[in-house]
Amino acid sequence: MSSVFHSPALRQRPARGRFLALALALVCTAGSAFAFPPAPPFTIHGIARDSYGWALKATDVGTVVIRRNGAIIAEAPVNETARSGENFRALVAMDTNPADPYRTGAQTTGTLFSIEVRFPTVTMPVASLTADRRTVGQPGGSLFLDFSVGVDSDGDGIPDSWEWWQLSEFGIGPGDPRWSLATLGRGDFDGDGTSDYVEYLAGTFAFLTEDKLGLAIDGFAPDGSAQLHALLVVDKVYRIESSLDLQTWTTQTVRPGAPGAALANTFTVGDTREVPIYAPLSGDRSQRFYRLVLVR
Repeated sequence: MSSVFHSPALRQRPARGRFLALALALVCTAGSAFAFPPAPPFTIHGIARDSYGWALKATDVGTVVIRRNGAIIAEAPVNETARSGENFRALVAMDTNPADPYRTGAQTTGTLFSIEVRFPTVTMPVASLTADRRTVGQPGGSLFLDFSVGVDSDGDGIPDSWEWWQLSEFGIGPGDPRWSLATLGRGDFDGDGTSDYVEYLAGTFAFLTEDKLGLAIDGFAPDGSAQLHALLVVDKVYRIESSLDLQTWTTQTVRPGAPGAALANTFTVGDTREVPIYAPLSGDRSQRFYRLVLVR
């Protein structure tokens, strides 16, 4: 304000003009003293999947809708290309004064919310959800969700449609005592060490022991890289992590497919197959552990 009242132009103005300028400045100051400015938004982000476990894509034209008591408080279009490891990101407007929010729809910490996915012709409920909670957190914070759309009648975290499909593919149909949602979902149907739920997420078959999310170490490539291989499923996104002690894991930059392939932190394949993976090494090679992570 001092620069305004000491400018040559204002010193030449009549006293009334200076009074008006000062009055306006006082009004603005008084208003800011009692206003409650918006708090930083709370971010809800993660992976929205279809009823068969595949992450939705922008071409599915889906919108993740966040509601509180039926009212929409945030929504975001599905877009798998924006950030690695997620395909939606919704911002929830926040306010630190619940008695007098700065705008309609602003939320406060602890708000319970629900989720659905809206498509051009139908809105789908959430069949399963993996998250720490279902409440809005602190302003500026975030919550990661991994969920599928569809109906999950038996509450095992897997949509019914996937379970019926898997049973049919295995040759189990109506009339068979195993033709039941209880057959899959709460254990490891084929006994391969991978639960039915992980098979659902990974896009593998729950009744084939050789078809599962896993990683094998083959040795060293001629260039000194660790040579690995894994069964990779089309359209799934993966990364490799490495550790020296099985406690601390870090993302390992690898060359998927061939020793001369481009280095990548995450990778995918155009068709389901066994894929060689080369992990460049530096330093001591005597002890290093690797694991395959399904990003989405």
